Amino acid sequence: MPTELRGRKRTDAAWATPKRCLLAVLVMFISMVAIGSIPGNADALSAMVYDKVLHTVAYGLLSVLLFFGISGSQRMRALCSIGAIAALGALDEGIQSMLPYRHANFHDWKFNMLGAIASVGLLSSWYSLRMRASRKPGSSKPGT
Repeated sequence: MPTELRGRKRTDAAWATPKRCLLAVLVMFISMVAIGSIPGNADALSAMVYDKVLHTVAYGLLSVLLFFGISGSQRMRALCSIGAIAALGALDEGIQSMLPYRHANFHDWKFNMLGAIASVGLLSSWYSLRMRASRKPGSSKPGT
């Protein structure tokens, strides 16, 4: 066990420190907006993979990173993650509406939200099961 983790109880994955997760969200979101703002790139990506799938997966991943980057109760982390995705998705669509070769699409935002709600829902369910299992008699550590 690494020395920085000795004596401390970790409930999240060791890689998922809040600062790293929030930095990853920032880098990923800026990259997504930048790549999508280059003329022709969004169309080329959509030709390879259906754009609604891209929205669902990308914003689902962002919501998981946000979940691990936010402190507080499980419910608060879930709600804040979904709320932040709603805002980031709206910002992304707003930026697209200002570009002459792109257009904002409410359906894209809905698929952003679908990815966030599904990802955070699955993560919250897993988290609850893990916590319930750790409270069982004879269980020495969470998830076992």
